[in-house]
Amino acid sequence: MTPGEIYDTKRNNFIEKTKRNFGFLVSELGFERPNHTFHEQENGSITQDEFRYVGLNKVIVISNAYHPVDYGFEINCIDKQTGQSAMIFSVLKEKQDMEQSYLESASEFLKTELKKV
Repeated sequence: MTPGEIYDTKRNNFIEKTKRNFGFLVSELGFERPNHTFHEQENGSITQDEFRYVGLNKVIVISNAYHPVDYGFEINCIDKQTGQSAMIFSVLKEKQDMEQSYLESASEFLKTELKKV
């Protein structure tokens, strides 16, 4: 596979599996359906997918950056009253596989953490 094909496969897997694994935010916890955005610099060197789930008290931002010096996958939780943001889960880009298999454990972790709140 070429680097471009690897990137496309990783990105498509991320999008598909994020929708599937984090659907509980909508179906079980009452968050709004996610807003998916894609950010890219003009030269295409920094790209990022972001899913934003808005709830009554919190906003959950699930993102994956594909640039070599970016962190990679992150789950951030924003308190709507205070505006405070906290990263609660991350996977460095270098630790991700093409299948994005970490997404299942990330969703289970988030589900557990949100039930504590």
